[in-house]
Amino acid sequence: MSIQKKILIIVSILILDSSLFYSQLSGASFGKEKNGYTASISYGGTNQFSDVPTTSGSWGTSIALGKNLFYNEESLFSFDLLANLSYFVTKGLDLNPKLKPFNNKILQNTNYDLFYYNYKNSLFNIGLDGKLSLNKFREEQNWYLSLLLGGNWGIYSVKMDLKDQNGNIYSSKLDEIKNLGNSEKKKQLKTIYDGKYETYAEGFDKFALKSTLMPSFGLEAGYDLTNSITFFISDKLFYSNTNYLDGEIHIDNAKDWLNYYNFGFNFYFHKNSPNYNKYKSTGYEEIPDDTGYKIPKEVEEHNYPEVKIIIPTQRPYSSPTRELMIKAKINNINSALDVYCKVNGQKVPFDFNTKFVQFIAQLEPGENKIQIYGKNDFGQSRDVISVFYQGDRQELSEPEIKLINPPSPVFKSEEDILTIKALVSFVKNKEDIQILANGQPFKSYKYNPETGEFKIKVRLAEGLNRFEIIAQNEQGKGMNQFDIYYKMDPPDDSQPDNNPAITKEPEIVIINPVSSKTNLKNTDLLDFKARVKGIEGKGQITFTVNDRKNKYYDFDPNTGIIEDKISLFDDINIIKITANNAYGSTTKEITVVINGQEDNGSTENKDIEFVSVSNPDNDCKVDVEVKIPAADSKNQLKMQLNQFEIKNFSFNRETHLLKSTLYLDEDENIIKVIFNGDVNTFTETYKLSCNLGGTGNDNNDQNNDNGDMEDDGLDKSQPEIEVIYPQKESIVNEEMISFKARVLHVPLKEDIRIKFNNEPVSNFIYDYETGNIILDLTLNEGPNIVEISAQNPYGDTKETIAFTYEIPLKGPPSVFINSPRNGFKTDEETVVFRATIENVKNTEDIYVTFNGEDYQDFNFDQERGIIFTHLPLQLGKNTLRVEAENRLGTDEDEVTFYQRKEVVPAVKILKPKKGLIVLAAFIHVEAIIQNVKKKTDAMIYINGKPSKSFTLESEKLTGKVYLENGKNEIVVKATNDYGNASDTTYVTFGGKPEKPVIELINPKKSGITVTNQKFELKAKITGIKHSSFVTITVNNVEIKNVFYYKENNTIKADLNLRKGWNYINISAFNDTGKTNMRIKLFLE
Repeated sequence: MSIQKKILIIVSILILDSSLFYSQLSGASFGKEKNGYTASISYGGTNQFSDVPTTSGSWGTSIALGKNLFYNEESLFSFDLLANLSYFVTKGLDLNPKLKPFNNKILQNTNYDLFYYNYKNSLFNIGLDGKLSLNKFREEQNWYLSLLLGGNWGIYSVKMDLKDQNGNIYSSKLDEIKNLGNSEKKKQLKTIYDGKYETYAEGFDKFALKSTLMPSFGLEAGYDLTNSITFFISDKLFYSNTNYLDGEIHIDNAKDWLNYYNFGFNFYFHKNSPNYNKYKSTGYEEIPDDTGYKIPKEVEEHNYPEVKIIIPTQRPYSSPTRELMIKAKINNINSALDVYCKVNGQKVPFDFNTKFVQFIAQLEPGENKIQIYGKNDFGQSRDVISVFYQGDRQELSEPEIKLINPPSPVFKSEEDILTIKALVSFVKNKEDIQILANGQPFKSYKYNPETGEFKIKVRLAEGLNRFEIIAQNEQGKGMNQFDIYYKMDPPDDSQPDNNPAITKEPEIVIINPVSSKTNLKNTDLLDFKARVKGIEGKGQITFTVNDRKNKYYDFDPNTGIIEDKISLFDDINIIKITANNAYGSTTKEITVVINGQEDNGSTENKDIEFVSVSNPDNDCKVDVEVKIPAADSKNQLKMQLNQFEIKNFSFNRETHLLKSTLYLDEDENIIKVIFNGDVNTFTETYKLSCNLGGTGNDNNDQNNDNGDMEDDGLDKSQPEIEVIYPQKESIVNEEMISFKARVLHVPLKEDIRIKFNNEPVSNFIYDYETGNIILDLTLNEGPNIVEISAQNPYGDTKETIAFTYEIPLKGPPSVFINSPRNGFKTDEETVVFRATIENVKNTEDIYVTFNGEDYQDFNFDQERGIIFTHLPLQLGKNTLRVEAENRLGTDEDEVTFYQRKEVVPAVKILKPKKGLIVLAAFIHVEAIIQNVKKKTDAMIYINGKPSKSFTLESEKLTGKVYLENGKNEIVVKATNDYGNASDTTYVTFGGKPEKPVIELINPKKSGITVTNQKFELKAKITGIKHSSFVTITVNNVEIKNVFYYKENNTIKADLNLRKGWNYINISAFNDTGKTNMRIKLFLE
């Protein structure tokens, strides 16, 4: 018997065994739950690591049956044991010829002088593998990675190709190719050998098979295509413990290895569990595992479980109270044992029926994670919601801003588009919130005052992007400042740590105004700024203006910066900051004068100081140097001589020195320097006289020793560069712009170099007198960089500016759904969806909702402004909504359309769900029926008997049927001239329940005397589901806080008794009836 026939017989037996194994899984069904049985099939290539290299034509296949031995929800690993059957065919060819005398006994019996050794190994393998998988990663991502370790028994036979199809050896042909290269030699050998492999290798014959123990190990990676099918790729290595796998044993004694690289599919199935609802209760009593209950065939047709949190409705939700009712809708989950609920990772008790799960969550301040899990025999489902609770507050507090995304106040983004999210508390109106990006306000943000959710999608500029979220209410202001870096690493000190370790009293530095006495420009607003160190929050600061407490200021706890625009009404205003901590208190104050008078001729004002004024020469020429510490730009300064404006002065930003050469008038002269800041205006004057032909003197005696210094009047300042347009990190919307800058102290254009996007440019205009530079640029879409450098004999300066060109939007988005049209009707299973969207650049700005769910499986043609896909329809009404947004606004469109089964009737039962167990003797039926004209064309059958107690309006059937004890079959049928249709569901009636039963625990009986006004009432009540089924009154006053514990069916309530007799009434009810108990207690 040939090896192929033997293997065929063995494989046939194994297939028969596997079918018997499968038949034992009575009622087995597929599902995503992996805690059950596994079947797999694979195919791939093989390779042997042996004396003779492997050649093409090597392959293998394998089947496996397995059982899961370890699996828990959310566990890190799972473990399966698999029995596998494999068949491998490996072929080899040695391009180095063997010469006489041969060691191989088979070759010794031939007439070959040289031979290119070849072989074909047919190996049948049976083995047992342990499979360790990353379970938690799989549950979250649907991807998995597994380690395979196994033991195998291999049975194999090796043949060689020595003769052609006529029985002749290849000797002469082999001798002719011995001098060819390996690649050519390999081609020739493939044409010479006929590939029949008719001769058994040394140690083999048609009755002799060899076997060996083959340990194995490997890796498998896969992805869940559906809830029951997984595609995988795998690589498995077998150690043969023999040198015979290639039939050549004379080269070395090293053991041969077999490698099987493959792909395949896993199929998961498991046995149905007992119907725990047969033992359904309202509490947590244990359910027996050995009920012997056979799950009905119709229950096998259930869908997968579904869990959906319906209360609260907002996601995320901001709760005003610590206790919050959580309610979830469930489908296809029939036992409380198949549900668990978590609050912040801790399991909590809950109320359960086959439609809903509900419980009271005890919230902690901050973010709370609410999780509800459900499962059945076909898989598992969960829903998660975030609930924010700000803590118990007696009154409205100042706004609080919690940053959600980015996750830290200093963040590096890898993408240029980012959605900023925050939770804003104690703000009712969107208008009371402002967000600034690098000082520029954004308006296209979204804010939900019920949940406090704030979000906005922004495009980042390259480098640093500084954002501020500011909120205000009647109690004050709140601010959160954070930095986002794009295409740039944050500096090492970018994470501000205002209070790494508070060990002393607070420190306060007032940043603006800069001096203790400041004359404010003609306005009533002051941009106040200070830094406070050594505190943890705004509550440790007292901020007063003219002894009136100021609440409406911004404080960043990360940087310690206080900022506010202060309205000043008095001529003299005192601003005071006090900070407190455990080590003491610190106070700083500053005086601000509105519309202060100029200090004529005085130099005591150090905001502007004339540091050097030379003596006039014979031509009344003087050199003037003035220091203005608060100035950053020449544009902030004006200079006058005898009320005439002087423009030929220079200003150095590093030294803050203004320099100029002036020609005075004869007799008295007044030099005035004016500083115009964003907040304050400073003015200083200097008086001196000049006599033509002689020297002048300063009538204020302010000339210093520098008047004797020689000075030729030359400008010896280093170059200064100021970019006017565009600003750094700005976004421009014009493709062609005029770049503008100002360069000072550089007389020649040749000393100025400009690069645009790393390319030198020379076609710019330079005006030496004003220092103005104008350069026309055509921008690239996206980032653009201009580098400008200047030099003179006294130094050189360089300035780089980066900005972004965005193609301008024509306007806010425009959305129009082209197909399907509103009111469209079809009997097809899918419909073509197409919408036109204008002024939107990417899919992140498009939101599609189909039948209440987010739908992202669509294509977007940006050039044509079209999104399109095919939508799978549900029977009856379908709703499609498309929204789009850009920074200029939003737009939306919505259509409603219907799937109708034309001509032939269509029926779908909506209620009740299959497998439902009820305690009432009747149940309501709801169904959709299409293509029938009147009520007589439809019918409800209960256990085969027709029921006419229903209505049919607008394709919706509603009715009421009475149930028998046990399982009931409900069928809805519809008929017209073209045919009929029906749908079936099953409901189990558990029999009429008993009325509630009340047993006293504390007190044990009525009429006793107690001594404490506070009394804890305890009672055992059976036949109820929740505390809402119980009412307790004391002296005709209802007690609100009644707690019901399902574990032992007890209720508890704290009572406040009055002196003398107290009359207590306990009332409990369910669907069957009501039970009352009245007791009395005497308080001494």
